[in-house]
Amino acid sequence: MSLNPPESANAYVTFWRVDEDGRRENLIAAQQEVHPDGSFQIKFIPAGTYLATAVDYRPTSKGRGVGEYGKVSLAEKQSLTIPEFRLQPVPLGSITVHVTAPMELHDRIFVYVREAVTDWIYGNPYFYAQTSQLDEKGVAHFSEVPFGLYDIAVELTGEGSDKPSWIHDKAQIELKSNSAEPTVK
Repeated sequence: MSLNPPESANAYVTFWRVDEDGRRENLIAAQQEVHPDGSFQIKFIPAGTYLATAVDYRPTSKGRGVGEYGKVSLAEKQSLTIPEFRLQPVPLGSITVHVTAPMELHDRIFVYVREAVTDWIYGNPYFYAQTSQLDEKGVAHFSEVPFGLYDIAVELTGEGSDKPSWIHDKAQIELKSNSAEPTVK
């Protein structure tokens, strides 16, 4: 099996379990890092049907490379050769979140940006979620974020979610250009 482009330096191929309708579940059957020459080999997978996907986490000027080969069925003790994965660039941008909060909470605040998901089971196999603390100006920065719709949560360190000590506006942002800058109060 090989991945195109072969110069991929931080690429992974994933075999996902599928349900009886052939849709991907959020259960990884196997994952393998791709060698610098673009080759990879996954061994010891049980017989069954899987969805094969690939992602190159190394950002380029065009974005992050993502590909889906499709369904792969394996019989007992079968070897399978996939001639080539093709990665397509997914554009990346940045999200800068401005937080307006009481100063006494500033050093305890962290911002959580995660892809807004309407279908947890069959959604994006390379789901984006990241946290960041505020800088001295009350801003959290997120880079190399795939274009899409994101939920933004502002939380306090040291607090359980069952006992909120600070409430902020619900925030959501759509990243569809190089950058987005929401303000959360």
